[in-house]
Amino acid sequence: MLTSYAQKNNENSRLKNAWRKHVVVASRCSADVTIEGKTYCHFASNDYLNISQHPAVKHAFKQAVDVYGLGSGSSPLVSGYYQSQRDFEESFADFVQRDKALFFNSGYHANLSVFQTLTNRHGAIFSDKYCHASLLDGIQLSRARHIRYPHHDMDSLEERLKKEVDTEAIVVTESIFSMHGDVSDLTRLSVVCKENNAFLCLDDAHGLGVLGESGRGACEYFGLSPQDVPCLIHPLGKAFGGMGAMVSGSHTLIDALVQQSRTYRYSTMLPPAIAAASLAVLEVLRSESWRRDVLHQNIALFNQLANEYGIPLCSYDLTPIRSVVVGSNDHALGVYHKLLAKNYFVSCIRPPTVPENTARLRISLCSEHSEDNIRALMQDLAITYHESIRS
Repeated sequence: MLTSYAQKNNENSRLKNAWRKHVVVASRCSADVTIEGKTYCHFASNDYLNISQHPAVKHAFKQAVDVYGLGSGSSPLVSGYYQSQRDFEESFADFVQRDKALFFNSGYHANLSVFQTLTNRHGAIFSDKYCHASLLDGIQLSRARHIRYPHHDMDSLEERLKKEVDTEAIVVTESIFSMHGDVSDLTRLSVVCKENNAFLCLDDAHGLGVLGESGRGACEYFGLSPQDVPCLIHPLGKAFGGMGAMVSGSHTLIDALVQQSRTYRYSTMLPPAIAAASLAVLEVLRSESWRRDVLHQNIALFNQLANEYGIPLCSYDLTPIRSVVVGSNDHALGVYHKLLAKNYFVSCIRPPTVPENTARLRISLCSEHSEDNIRALMQDLAITYHESIRS
């Protein structure tokens, strides 16, 4: 049995070629992935630095499981908070150069918590039009007035903020947008927020480990201080290679989240072994900058080949997310399946994740891709993409 509302949505998804299916991964190693007995060159992972496969990280995880077992046993404010979690929070705060950090179960949990803690129905939250669904859901649950400004349009944001002089305002954006791969102008944004007395929250999910000389993320890349960006949200499932999320900022911000965050208070804490492995990730980020160097070389090569083959990208920024808009769901799926047949696994992104008629291939680059991997993909992508455009 199913409600008529849910049944109708299921039927619409099938009709629009937007039906999602699980892809069961049997194994993953380096830049390859095995699915249903077949090995593909993997261009659909957010593990941009391949840190999840690092021997030191796996060793730390295994050791911690021997000590702590599987789960944490409770919420963090009852008995689910372990020494490894505290050590990770303190080390992470030091890494991103913030006073304090708080470990959440997921980026979704963190984003639901932040806005409910910071404001209520008397406040106003301004978000970039392309912000992630978890940010939008967190804003909705806060009950604040929600004003969305056009993507990257700082003039529009400033104009709207000036109309809210008597309202406590929060501005939220992402550093790297997950479906476009483009980067926010955070220097300008931080100035706009300061000049209009707005509190800036930054979701740096795809910036951590990728941007900045030391991989500290967007704030390091743009040279921004904790005063410029008072609230940092770092989901840890991308270049960090792990799971969970960190929110970092001032002592007062983190204290408020501990006391008021419902997703933090009412969820069993992530296993302490995850925190122990995450400590090892921080050490890899500090000591193996070559991973980031190779990643950026791969991104530059991809951009160069896309230009040579006449494949338009959503952005030519130096980020590992390379999105190629195809258009209709049918055409995007057609290109996706042709690439699968040639042993490339990429993401096929369709509405409602992206706007109607902007279905796309989302190609994720990592430090483990060889030059040959990228050149071969681009040659086959050029053929299938241009065939699709002509059809």
